[in-house]
Amino acid sequence: MGRSTPTVRQYFDAMVKNYGRMGSVMRAEDCPYLEEILRLGRMHSPEVSMANIDPETGFILSVLIEILKKIREHEDG
Repeated sequence: MGRSTPTVRQYFDAMVKNYGRMGSVMRAEDCPYLEEILRLGRMHSPEVSMANIDPETGFILSVLIEILKKIREHEDG
């Protein structure tokens, strides 16, 4: 019998696919930023899974964490 509830990684993959469609209607110069946000969102999927929180909330938190890290690195650099 198969799994009826998608894993966080599967949920993230579906979100990336859905949100990635935005790229086809965005200005070309904005597409790399969308791709970067989608990449950042996937970085903490194991933690989101272990914390058992809503995957979409976890995706957004992952993006925010990585953006904050980049800001801090820039400030310290």
